[in-house]
Amino acid sequence: MRTAVESAAIFSLVFTVLGIITIIVLAVESEQPSTVLPLFTLLLPAIPLYVLVLASFGGIQATVPSSSLTQTWSLFNISTNVPQFNLTWVLWVFFVIAVLCMLYVAVREGARNYYDPHYAAWSYSWQAPVFWFAFWLICPYLIMSIIASTEDGQILIMPALWFSLVGAIWAFLTEVLARVLAPVIIQSMPGMWKCFVGGTVRPNPFANVAQATAQNAQNTVPAAAQTTASAAAQQAPHVQQNVTAPVATPVAAAPAVAQRVQPVAQPQQAPTAPMYQTAVPPTAAPAGAAPATTALTAKQKRAWLIAGIVAAVLVVLGIAYAVVNSTVFSANAVAKHYISAIENGDFDRANSIANPQLNADQSKLLSNAAAPDANGRITNAQIVQSQGNGNAKTLKVSYTLGGKQSSYDLKMIRKGAKGLIFSDWAIAEPMTTTVSVQYPEAVSSITINGVEVTEKNAKQSSDSSMTTFVVYPGTYKASAKQSKYYTVTNGTVIAGGASDASSDFSLEPTDDLLQEISDKVDAKLDECAKSKSSEPAGCPFSAQYVSSSDSRNFSWSVSEYPNVYVTSGSMQDGDFSVSGGTMKYTYEYKSYDNSWKPEDSTTSIYSAGGTFHIDGDKVTVTFNSDND
Repeated sequence: MRTAVESAAIFSLVFTVLGIITIIVLAVESEQPSTVLPLFTLLLPAIPLYVLVLASFGGIQATVPSSSLTQTWSLFNISTNVPQFNLTWVLWVFFVIAVLCMLYVAVREGARNYYDPHYAAWSYSWQAPVFWFAFWLICPYLIMSIIASTEDGQILIMPALWFSLVGAIWAFLTEVLARVLAPVIIQSMPGMWKCFVGGTVRPNPFANVAQATAQNAQNTVPAAAQTTASAAAQQAPHVQQNVTAPVATPVAAAPAVAQRVQPVAQPQQAPTAPMYQTAVPPTAAPAGAAPATTALTAKQKRAWLIAGIVAAVLVVLGIAYAVVNSTVFSANAVAKHYISAIENGDFDRANSIANPQLNADQSKLLSNAAAPDANGRITNAQIVQSQGNGNAKTLKVSYTLGGKQSSYDLKMIRKGAKGLIFSDWAIAEPMTTTVSVQYPEAVSSITINGVEVTEKNAKQSSDSSMTTFVVYPGTYKASAKQSKYYTVTNGTVIAGGASDASSDFSLEPTDDLLQEISDKVDAKLDECAKSKSSEPAGCPFSAQYVSSSDSRNFSWSVSEYPNVYVTSGSMQDGDFSVSGGTMKYTYEYKSYDNSWKPEDSTTSIYSAGGTFHIDGDKVTVTFNSDND
């Protein structure tokens, strides 16, 4: 666990400084530093950890609580709203600093293991990875989550939970480097020993030597033995550089050995960079029997150092590549960003992710201006199924729209590689649908979600006056300009994505239109009243019960004009009918004595009708041919 404590201390110190620098730079480069700096200051405990996560091949996720879709920022797709400041290269510098911190912690652990070799066993290498795995699994919820409020709701920002695995991998690599690479670095850079060993917990390597000296000082040995031991002890300074805590052995020659070791305990003889290998306690051995060691040459040390660093970097990059390629650059990640843009009403961003495959006119409703409000957009969008492999996949997207569950099959294709090594997934077919609207030709344009469109913006137009527009899934409100002769009831249509949706306008004739038609009908009747015939041609009335041979001199007048009704039509070429109305007529009839006598009577106007045509502010009426 000392590895976890030391790594926490070193990384906290370094990345707190880097976090503060990042806050200051972002504030200075922003347009309003006076408002940005206090905001980042409040987030100071979390910002350094965020920088550490990004610099360690981790990810920061932004999630809308009402949706399961998230957007992930990482070292490979970070962006900033400050145009003069490119954050990407800075994070890569921070990544290099993180690697150097890991190497420093590993070397310090290696130095500590020199004095305490018991913990150098591989059986203790699991503790730090488990600790950091648990830390990064719990910490994001405790001190690193940030909730931002927007017009569309709240957004939860926190490190991706999969970073707990990445953090554990970094900790395990530290343990590996401490056991494999650290000894080589310590031996190759003896001048840095104090930097490596400073602050580590170690016993006094000379305590046992002093104790052995005091014990053996009471013993007497023959001078010859002292001479023999003295000759053997000439190698003691060399042996002392390779032991951790020599222990005197109670044999006849031990005092001499202890006396020769005594000078080593003086400050000027203290080791500067101990050789990292298992200690061999000195014993009373014959002269010349001191243990021999084989030191690495300078060339071998450099080779081991370079090989260790290269191996560590390759392992880190390999693991990071596997994690990032399967998360940030996966087909699901691209699809989530795309669906999240649609769900948030950011249609412009969705268009940048997947080309709508339409011209500029036809994609007019695929813009932020036409995006539905929060109540009209899809919610709870998530990928529930993935089919296919290789370079093509079909992702089944489930979402809620209008209170109903819908789904859409989103087709993905791998175009090649991004950055030479990462998968480059793209959306093969955009997640669009169509909405068909029927409106009269007299209406030159309609408005859908506040965006005015005409036939040139339509994908297609049918003979039934149904005009089809391409939209993203959502709820759309269609309206048309009001006219002098009709009113339009706005229509609402839900374009679910699974199938096409259609809507037509509910049109109602105005009193002005009815009056225009009535005036035309009245004028027609007035024209008919000028006739002298008992059955005026093309007119909806005739004299009743008279014989053309026994009657003459007919005169007509309108006693009561009929009522007019609009029966059907698109309000441009509609139908109308008339009912009621009375015609009065006078005439002379031939009596039984062959004299002509005056007479008058009335007759009802037939149930007549006709058509009308609207051209701007002009209304033309045509009576049916069967009215006469």
